[in-house]
Amino acid sequence: MIPVVTVITPVYNAEAYLKNLLHSVVSQIGVSVEHVLINDGSTDGSLIILRDWERRFPSVVKVLTRENRGQYASMNDGLAMASGDLILFLCADDRLAFPDSLAKAKTAWQHSRKPDVIHGRWRIIDHAGQLLSGPVLTGPLPRKVVRYVYLISHCAMLIRRDALLSSGIRFDSTLHTTGDFDFILQLIEQDFSFRFTRAVVADYRLHGNQASRTSDQVRHHLEISTLRRRYNLSPVLCWLGGSIRKGLLGAASVLRYVKRNEYRSCRYDQPCRTGQRKES
Repeated sequence: MIPVVTVITPVYNAEAYLKNLLHSVVSQIGVSVEHVLINDGSTDGSLIILRDWERRFPSVVKVLTRENRGQYASMNDGLAMASGDLILFLCADDRLAFPDSLAKAKTAWQHSRKPDVIHGRWRIIDHAGQLLSGPVLTGPLPRKVVRYVYLISHCAMLIRRDALLSSGIRFDSTLHTTGDFDFILQLIEQDFSFRFTRAVVADYRLHGNQASRTSDQVRHHLEISTLRRRYNLSPVLCWLGGSIRKGLLGAASVLRYVKRNEYRSCRYDQPCRTGQRKES
């Protein structure tokens, strides 16, 4: 069966999260899926896990292993291997939110006359997989707003493979922290059609030490400056957009605690539970 959705994942020393990720993909219902994973020179037990799941689910899991070249080069390599109509780039420490996440996104794509991009909502989880926020509202947003308010995440964005291949758009492997933002800006520059669905597609994992090192912060700001020049972005609007993004993410976190009964903390190794409050 030709897959409708190809999930592409770069893997580098992610053994702690791989099983949760893989289970979230192979458990998808209502849509045919393939999962292309690029082992980017891992030195831990990642490759052992990948080969085991490839053996158990040969029709879904496809593994390429090679020397370390970086996550964005790995995403490009995964695209070259993909055969699905729609492409989703999902990092090794993230996961699909629900077993029907891809089916809902596919249905929304079909009902929206098959745009180039269908993007949904995403949630923030901690290192242990517990929810830190409710679904982040990512649309619908005008293109000019998307250029500055970076809320559309590649982990919740499905893209037509034929449109990507014909456009020549790829991740810039010279970037280290902003390649996903550059990728979305390329889609906008080439006039890709975007449609929004309220479906919650993915859970994005936020680590406690993420981007905390001064060297990482400096590199990030230098790369943002590069993108400003590359796409002629206003520094003032970039700052304003970043502030709005932080505010919306903060609001999603507050909403998680104020209305926690409206969301399910669904983990693939445990039954989903609803309507339960934590004891204080």
